[in-house]
Amino acid sequence: MDTVFVVFAAIAAVVGLGLMFWRWRVSKELAVMASTATSGAGSVAGLAPGTLAEVMGSLRVRTPLIAEFSQKPCAYYKSEIEREETYYERDSNGREERKTRTTTVYSNMQFGQCLVEDATGKVGIDFDGAKVEAIGVVNEPTAAPNTAAGLVGGVLSALSNSNARYQRK
Repeated sequence: MDTVFVVFAAIAAVVGLGLMFWRWRVSKELAVMASTATSGAGSVAGLAPGTLAEVMGSLRVRTPLIAEFSQKPCAYYKSEIEREETYYERDSNGREERKTRTTTVYSNMQFGQCLVEDATGKVGIDFDGAKVEAIGVVNEPTAAPNTAAGLVGGVLSALSNSNARYQRK
């Protein structure tokens, strides 16, 4: 009985340490954001390269993009199709276990030329390599992407995995 208690305590300790590490990492990120002073768009050009700056103003896009799935105008979008597949594995006792796995089968990201404008001026934004926290607009089931044409492709696709569901995001 004591060994079972020790095992559960060890698992709880590892989970607790993992959560504490995650909280520490997020706290560091939040502290950097809180300590960054808000600058006017016109004064950002005078800062040294690599200096963190927060700019508040209106987002302007030279040519708005049309999002791939929602067909709405935007400055940035990321489109994904994920496949959720159900499969079965045998455990050590010979019983079948039902499992699922999710894989991304399609991904596309686009961004336009943007700038932020306020009363002090304008400053350009480069999305390349940026961590973007965007609003999810589409999250719906969809048909499997068409990877092969014709009757043979359709039959092979149907035979390959009949337990898969696809989700557009």
